[in-house]
Amino acid sequence: RGYIASLSPGRVRERHTLSPPHFSPSLYFPHPQITLLILSLMIQRVQTLWLILAAVLMVISAFLPVARLIPDDIDQSLIIYNGVITGGACRLSALVLLFPSLLSLAFLADVYCIFKFADRKKQLRLCSSVMFILFLWYVSYFSLLHIFAAGDMQVSYSLNALIPFLAMVCVFLAKRRIRYDDELIRSVDRIR
Repeated sequence: RGYIASLSPGRVRERHTLSPPHFSPSLYFPHPQITLLILSLMIQRVQTLWLILAAVLMVISAFLPVARLIPDDIDQSLIIYNGVITGGACRLSALVLLFPSLLSLAFLADVYCIFKFADRKKQLRLCSSVMFILFLWYVSYFSLLHIFAAGDMQVSYSLNALIPFLAMVCVFLAKRRIRYDDELIRSVDRIR
């Protein structure tokens, strides 16, 4: 029952009709390393999208103002971008160079992380370092603006300063997905 015999000249062959044939990756990919590489490439898509989104957010953040400084004695306000102060002559522009250097470092580490998809442990470390660098960006942002506020300037914070935080959230989601994929591939290795 469940088997039908097909007659061909000289031999009888039985074939199972109730269930489809069992899928085995070894039939299609004879080498386990190739199988793992293809699995990791297929799984890689979600975290790559998160990392690309984080990189795009960092680039957008580089061109938007992050704060406005209003001196008490001058009518003209100064706008701080990531690395540039516009709106007047300012002696403090060297201090602001910390913003673009940290943002550029985080961007480069993020892009490098995208291309290290084969080494998930290194990718996890790179994601952690990108989040730490973006955290340092916020520490420098608030400490520098606190220094300005303690002087003779009023500080107006910009909502554009939340964009690196959104990039940090994207990197965190990518890191979570990389960790999930690493555990999935380890469980496949244990089953073998």
